[in-house]
Amino acid sequence: MTAPLFSATDVPAVVTELALKRYAEYLVRRREKPEAAEGISGTTLEEALAPLYLLHGNTFTSAIGIAIHGAEHILRCVVRQAADSNEEEGKQQQHQDNQEGKFSTNRCAYMVGDHCILSLFYCSCRAYGYSCIKRQEASTCKHLLALRIALLLEENGLATECIREKRITTEQFQEMVQRLL
Repeated sequence: MTAPLFSATDVPAVVTELALKRYAEYLVRRREKPEAAEGISGTTLEEALAPLYLLHGNTFTSAIGIAIHGAEHILRCVVRQAADSNEEEGKQQQHQDNQEGKFSTNRCAYMVGDHCILSLFYCSCRAYGYSCIKRQEASTCKHLLALRIALLLEENGLATECIREKRITTEQFQEMVQRLL
């Protein structure tokens, strides 16, 4: 008998990932051919989002409010390298990287509202600490889910205004990390 690929505690994360991909596919189809968005695979917006709502409930509703409707700001803080001292040069490099399909290798952190996120697996908010870690009642908080949705939309070119970008120094990045400790 072989061991399962993932444990029961991994199910919400796996279903979330699959549902987010399905949602992205729906949005891409809708952008390419509006009339085909609900016809080809039978997927409607409600069907694409239903698993996320069933898994996360009101957390999902709040995350959509943040990611799509801008209820809280999402800011990508990218560490400015020595070569990026000229702001215009940094923007040109980012534009070239985006055109070539490369991802930036600069260190970055995200601010969702007032909460700093260094990884998609931990948020500094009280809800995450209490509901997800202490009580293990939820698998994510609205900030992490909103960031995942915004990154997915950005990756698929569907919403570029979801995440604003700010260049920071190494010292500012270290201060952000220190505040988390």
